[in-house]
Amino acid sequence: MTGLMKTMIAAISAFLLASAALAQEIALTGLPTASYQGLRTLSANGEVINQTVYSTPGKSRYEMVMENTEMVQIWRDDLDVIWSISPQQNFAISIPYGSEQAGSAFSTLESHAEKAQLKLVGTETVNGVLARRYKMNHVDADGGAAAGDVWVSPENITIRMRITYTAPGSRPEPFEYDLTNLILAGQPAYLFELPPGIEAMPMGTVPPGLAGIAGDYAGDVAADAKDAALGEVDRTVRAKARSEARKAVGKIFDW
Repeated sequence: MTGLMKTMIAAISAFLLASAALAQEIALTGLPTASYQGLRTLSANGEVINQTVYSTPGKSRYEMVMENTEMVQIWRDDLDVIWSISPQQNFAISIPYGSEQAGSAFSTLESHAEKAQLKLVGTETVNGVLARRYKMNHVDADGGAAAGDVWVSPENITIRMRITYTAPGSRPEPFEYDLTNLILAGQPAYLFELPPGIEAMPMGTVPPGLAGIAGDYAGDVAADAKDAALGEVDRTVRAKARSEARKAVGKIFDW
């Protein structure tokens, strides 16, 4: 088996897990009270992530393309699970709430929202929505500071964020978030279910089309423990794939 094939298997498996970090509502002033859909854009450190969002209370669906790979994520609060789906591979991974892979920069941001100072400064129209505008300030225990503006719709849907985080001794890191094309409407129930014919597998499962190759991969690694270079490449690829989804936002909100 070629080193490229081994690297591809490691990257696909880790990528499916890492993708879950992109989802979740940003609920700084309370969870959304209405069903909606829209286009979400996140930008930080030169990275831009675009998502199509479908949301109903307790359930969310996020569609995106990362590195030419289509990804779908479904968050189900009623089942305490995230389904990370690769339609091109006809494959899905089940990620339980509370696991490391289910964490995201958004959950970190949300968990600190109560500590942050949010001051209502008025209302204005942004991205076509009349929204409440808040000034946000937060200083963490290490001296890092976050400051900026947040715009929230009457339904508690975050419409825009313009925040800068400055870690001690580091340059300011800006973060931008926008929700556009907002449509307030009920969402079809099927959007929040697994696609027909796809059964979610536990974390760590390799896509069926690569199962045989993966077995060879595991055997090769066990039989060739002296191949330290390959092992290092494998670990590096796994780490990069798992962090790819977080790096655009995680660094800024690593409180």
